[in-house]
Amino acid sequence: MARTAVMELEADVLERLENYVAEFAGGFGYITRTRWAGIYLQGLFLDGERKSIEPLSRRVSVAGWHGDTEQALQQFVNQSVWDEQVVLQTYRRVLGEAFD
Repeated sequence: MARTAVMELEADVLERLENYVAEFAGGFGYITRTRWAGIYLQGLFLDGERKSIEPLSRRVSVAGWHGDTEQALQQFVNQSVWDEQVVLQTYRRVLGEAFD
């Protein structure tokens, strides 16, 4: 499988994204799930027509990671158990604060 050029988001964008994802940590449980949630969102923000796991995994950069990014993202999206109600409540709160 060919690896595409890894794209980077600007440092300030990555910092804002990390802060945003951190607000949802309670719903994801394990810190590794929160980390992969951030990486998944990072991939959604990057250029590319296809946003499915395979092409997305080839676009993201994961500092210090030497494993299979596609498999890790598949695990997060398809098999991780997390409390979607807590995540949804957090999302509603964050969205509501944006309109205050």
